Amino acid sequence: MNRRLLLSVLCAMLALPAALAHGDTSTTTSVNGRAVTLRDTLENGLRASLPAEKKFIGRVVVLVDRGKLKEDLVKAIFERARQRDFRHPFPYFKVMMTTVANKEGVPLR
Repeated sequence: MNRRLLLSVLCAMLALPAALAHGDTSTTTSVNGRAVTLRDTLENGLRASLPAEKKFIGRVVVLVDRGKLKEDLVKAIFERARQRDFRHPFPYFKVMMTTVANKEGVPLR
């Protein structure tokens, strides 16, 4: 694992306590009167186009819906991945999300 990716994962882990401190929020928000789901946010924001990418995002959304992962945590990792590489954020999101979820005892593989 290269140093930058390792640093990104470590930053995501440092953001974990702050993300867990926030209360649960709804997975649906409204923008201009249109409902935007967490799935929509992740797929569009991470520029997921491949079926495997959408499937991974689907697993993350299901775990949020079941209460296994906090939505604030997923959004924090989402933002960190976009900061890391705005053009291709999905690989960074996948690595960070998998690492943090495994530490939380929720396997994503």
